[in-house]
Amino acid sequence: MVVMPDTVIHGSPLDPVEEFRSHPLPTFERRGDFQDIIYEVAEGIARITINRPERRNAFRPQTLFELSRAFESARDDISVGRSFSRAPGLMRFVRGRPEDTR
Repeated sequence: MVVMPDTVIHGSPLDPVEEFRSHPLPTFERRGDFQDIIYEVAEGIARITINRPERRNAFRPQTLFELSRAFESARDDISVGRSFSRAPGLMRFVRGRPEDTR
């Protein structure tokens, strides 16, 4: 019979990212001329923000073309090693295609 050691943890848990919390956030530089998105780069990171809060960030054809161009720019930029997309504000919901767009 195998006896298992006691697994109760004492004290507060360790935060694996605590050492990084004191590091300053990168300063992103805005690039490109877009209407529906914001494309920014800093320290090897491309940040693509869907920026249509008045439409709850719903996609329209223009949004998809701009997203494609931004991800292509990130791919082709040798200074960019990773990219991510997001939606701003409290309503971070991305709805898809608005009903009035065909």
